[in-house]
Amino acid sequence: MGITERRKRETEALRQRVLDEAEDIFAREGVENVTMRRIAARVEYAPTLLYRLFANKNDLMDNLIARG
Repeated sequence: MGITERRKRETEALRQRVLDEAEDIFAREGVENVTMRRIAARVEYAPTLLYRLFANKNDLMDNLIARG
């Protein structure tokens, strides 16, 4: 397994973690009350990283809906 494959796997794992945490925050506080910065703080990453994974909060929500 090369570096590229490992990075892809790590990026996908991070995306799933962000989605899991976002789903929990949205359920507790409501979508309107949550920001990308708040989600980033919850996963202990900089907000800019979230914007590398998702274009914006709507994109993140679309991904949550798509995964069911």
